[in-house]
Amino acid sequence: MTEKNEHNTNRQRTHRVWLPYERPSSVWVRIARIALVFAALIALWWLVSFFVEKTLILPTPLEVLVRLGELIFEAVFWKSILATLGRILLGFCLGMTLGAVFAFIMYRLEIANLVFAPIIRIIQATPIVSFILIALIWLPTNALPVVISGMMVLPIAWSSIATGLQSINYNILEMASVFRIGRMRMLARVFLPALNPSITAAAISGIGLAWKSGITAEVLALPALAIGRGIYDAKIYLETPDLFAWTLVVIALSFALEAGFKALMRISAPRAEAIPSAVLPAVAPAELPQELSAAIPSDTQNEGGERHAN
Repeated sequence: MTEKNEHNTNRQRTHRVWLPYERPSSVWVRIARIALVFAALIALWWLVSFFVEKTLILPTPLEVLVRLGELIFEAVFWKSILATLGRILLGFCLGMTLGAVFAFIMYRLEIANLVFAPIIRIIQATPIVSFILIALIWLPTNALPVVISGMMVLPIAWSSIATGLQSINYNILEMASVFRIGRMRMLARVFLPALNPSITAAAISGIGLAWKSGITAEVLALPALAIGRGIYDAKIYLETPDLFAWTLVVIALSFALEAGFKALMRISAPRAEAIPSAVLPAVAPAELPQELSAAIPSDTQNEGGERHAN
């Protein structure tokens, strides 16, 4: 029996010693797998282009990389990227803001929910190209990608934030009302911590859709400086290496934006801790959640403590 216990103890010690060193290896394994997939795709691309032997139809990876290297040293290339990023990020911010505003209004007013919910559902069901072609009649070319990106993000933000609002514990809202907490403190201490997962999910999902829809709008609207303009010109002038090079830029920036938003959300998430769900209206101020207690004025807490004592 003693030998068996010593054997189990040794196994636990070995597990505790080697566990920290297993995590980096797993990360490197994932990186190696991703690199292997990319290498396989590039090899397949090279093989197909070797048999096609026509740059106009399918250029080789080397030709695309050479053309991309030439574009990097052109000022128009960077101006187009910055202009596209500015338009799409502006549209993304507008869509997230309007989605949050609609979610809060529809959460508080039932009549607003009856009016705006069908409109947002229609936006979700309508193809992006239909919106772009209609908006081309009314909007200038530089404003079109902003509007289209915002319209594609708005339903995602609304749906996710509305779901988060419905999941907020009613007891916490009742407690905040009893202690007469102001609206701004309610927003900072109750709503934002509870909605943090919903906002994160909406932002990560929305940025990818905003990027794709914004590029599509640029291809059809043709602003003076835009990634979509570069894609369109490459297609019109049959510059297939340019077309592939711009496509690689779009894919790389899409991955970078998504990774950047995920990193930003991971950094900001620990700052907003969720309020515990088991909060009853009859608790004393000393027993309140830390976030809610910090939002309550001291004189109101004293009144609540006296009522609880009585």
